Formats: sequence, C-alpha cells, structure tokens
Amino acid sequence: QKFGEQRVVMDMPLMSILIKTGLQHGYKLLPVYTFGESETFRTVESFYNQRLKLAANNIPGVFFFGWPACPIFPRPQASLLTYVGRAVQLPRIPNPTPAEVAHWKHVYQTALWATFEEFKGDAGYPEATLVECPVTTPRSKL
Repeated sequence: QKFGEQRVVMDMPLMSILIKTGLQHGYKLLPVYTFGESETFRTVESFYNQRLKLAANNIPGVFFFGWPACPIFPRPQASLLTYVGRAVQLPRIPNPTPAEVAHWKHVYQTALWATFEEFKGDAGYPEATLVECPVTTPRSKL
C-alpha cells in the first residue's frame, strides 16, 4: 500500500459469504471506512512478485516500519478517523441465488463508496480518491 493513499479491497471471496449469510437472516450491513490507516506504517512496495512467491510458500513477504523508536508500533502522528455510513437493510431470503448475492454485494459496495465520499472532507482528505485494490492471491493457492 502506498503511504497516504486511500485504498479498499472490495472483491474478497469472504464478502460474498457474508452477504449470503446476511441475506439468509435479513441483517443490516453498516458500511464503515477508516481514514488514515495508510499513514500508520510505511511499507516496502518493491519486489512485489518475489514477495508473492514467498507468500505462496507461507513465508510473510511484508516489510513495514512505523514509529522510528519502535518500528513495529504505528506512527504516533497518524490519526485514525472511522465513519459509519447509512445501513443497508438486506431482505430475508432463505436460499439466495448467486445473482441475488451479487446484487446485494454491489449495493453494499456502493454504500461504502458513498460513505467515503460523504466523510472524506470532514476527515481532512477533501481531495482523496478511493482506490480499489485487487485481491492478490498467490497462483499456487488458486
């Protein structure tokens, strides 16, 4: 992750499972976004392919540092601000189809983007744009 860039992973396999479970029980989903997470640590962005190869062998390929006095702690200058958007009420569907899951997943993702846009100025990031990150899974795990 680039320092200071607002990023989100929207297409996790787990998200579809959560949406399906929510539909089966008629849950409300709350879109939540935390500003400032990308400023808690600096990460090494180079050697991406080599780090994915390490990850394929269950070796962490993450290199980060935060507070200079103790690099495993987050930077104390970072300010985390969490905002909760408008709830998405899911209908109760005992056996949702993949199309219904996909539809409500899109509704939730739209609500998350709207939450980001609504609160970015209040959080101190008026010019920020939200970057959607792809899920990066090592090929051997697919």
